[in-house]
Amino acid sequence: MMTLLPLALVSLLAAQTTTVTAAAGWDCKTPLQLGKQSFDLSSLAGEHHFEVSTPTPPTITKTSYRLSLCSPLSLIPSTPAADQCPQDTNLCMTTISTREGLEDRVISVVPVVQKLAEGTPEVEQGDGGWWLALGGGEYNTVRQKARVEMLCDAAAKETVPTFTSYDPLTGLLTLKWTTAAACDTTEGGTPTPPPPKDDDKDKPKEGEEKNPRAEGGMGFFGWFFTLLILFFLSYLILGSWHNYTQYGATGVDAIPHKELWRDLPWLVKDLVKGECSLLSYFLGKEEERKWMLTFGF
Repeated sequence: MMTLLPLALVSLLAAQTTTVTAAAGWDCKTPLQLGKQSFDLSSLAGEHHFEVSTPTPPTITKTSYRLSLCSPLSLIPSTPAADQCPQDTNLCMTTISTREGLEDRVISVVPVVQKLAEGTPEVEQGDGGWWLALGGGEYNTVRQKARVEMLCDAAAKETVPTFTSYDPLTGLLTLKWTTAAACDTTEGGTPTPPPPKDDDKDKPKEGEEKNPRAEGGMGFFGWFFTLLILFFLSYLILGSWHNYTQYGATGVDAIPHKELWRDLPWLVKDLVKGECSLLSYFLGKEEERKWMLTFGF
């Protein structure tokens, strides 16, 4: 009995120790898993700061974001405690109002993500990347949460997130982060390519030739007929203006070379008859009759 009691105590202490270690949680050193993919965010350690400014005449509203994934944000000694997030905050959103000639006025201080070290962030598959789901903060009795769209770009070594949206009613902050840390680090894994830029959408893929028609070009014949129509319209307008100013002609009489256009159908008819006669020489009278009936002669 005396032997079993110490063993039970040792087991209980071991279980408590394991629980505390798990509660110490995530510090970016442990890769995040998403299916067979693995993501190492240790390169994102440290504090990241970015700001969004919105004109609100006669003031400018600035929202400042401080983010530290791997450890809580450090307090700013020169800032009053009421004007900054609590000590266990990982993502703090501070909104201030600025106006020329006046001191900046703090409007709100929102701890969006808190106590990240006490648990592992959630990861979700997304289109073109994956999502990092964070939370833990509260502001005005509204639970705060952040969703960060992680986009892989092996060349993006030192970047900061960019603001997408924030809904004060639900407390949801959405960010986008293009970084090399978002690439799959699994052995043999293929990094997820970043979404194409607007300038790259029309570029041909490697090994493909660029199709000029895909760009909306008219080609040689398109330009030829366009120029031909423009030339004909210019001929009619300038010719009519000349006949009006020189001879006072109006209406149909102002059309340049009116006699030519009036006789054009007959000229075409004579031309077709001549062609039919030439064909009859080679094909015979029966074929000539068929051609004449075809064209209505």
